[in-house]
Amino acid sequence: MRDFIKKGEPITSDSLFDSYKFGIKPAMIRWELNGLDEAGYLTQLYTSSGRVPTAKAYQFFVNDILNQETDYVFADLANVLMNSFWRDEKESFVEEIAKELRVLSVGYEAEEARIYNSGLKELVENFDFKSKNDLIELVRDFEFLGENLASQRKWWLKENSWPQVFIGKSPITKCEHLSVLMEKLNDGGSDFILAVIGPKRMDYEKSLKVLKSLGGKKKNKKYGGRTATKSTK
Repeated sequence: MRDFIKKGEPITSDSLFDSYKFGIKPAMIRWELNGLDEAGYLTQLYTSSGRVPTAKAYQFFVNDILNQETDYVFADLANVLMNSFWRDEKESFVEEIAKELRVLSVGYEAEEARIYNSGLKELVENFDFKSKNDLIELVRDFEFLGENLASQRKWWLKENSWPQVFIGKSPITKCEHLSVLMEKLNDGGSDFILAVIGPKRMDYEKSLKVLKSLGGKKKNKKYGGRTATKSTK
C-alpha cells in the first residue's frame, strides 16, 4: 500500500518479488494477490495489468493508522501548526495545513459560518485524472464545499468520534476519487471543523497522525495559551 501511494504504479508479483524478501517465488505471490483480489482488497483495471488497492484496502490501511500511537514528531508539528489557531489566525492556520500536508485544506468556523480554504493547486497537482469528467466533479465539489459543510452542521456538532475518514464520497464531496479526513477543534469557545481533502492515493499516515495530534490539543483558558494532551483516539 505504501509503495502504491508513493509511486502510483500497479502492484505486480514481479515488482513485489524484486522489492521485498518474502522468501517465496513470484508464482506464490501471484496466488496471494489473487486471494486479496477475491477478498475485495485489490482490483485489476485491465486483464493483463497489475492490481490497484480498492476502497476496502484503503479503509483497512486507515484503520491500522488510527489504532497506532502518534509519536512526538507529529505532536511537535501539531503544536507549531496550532500557534496560528490559538492566535485566532484561522486563515493562516488553514494555509499552513495545506502546505504541510500537500492537500486541499478547508476550515469551517461554526459561530461565524465562515469558511477558509487553501491548497486547491496542491490537490489538482496530485489528483490522478482519468477523464475530463473527473476534473468537472472535483471543481463542482470545490464550489459547494461551504454550502455542504454548513448543511452537515447538525451531524458534525453531535459527532464525538474524531477524526472522521471518508474514502470516495463523503458528506461534503461527491467525487469518488477523493478522500476526506475531518477533525473537530475548539478554540475555547466555538467549534471549528478542519477537513483535508486529497486524492485516494494521499499520504494518510502523515495526515491522520497530524489530525489526531491537533484534535488532542486543548486550550488553556486560564493563561490563554495551549496545553498538549495525548490523543485518546
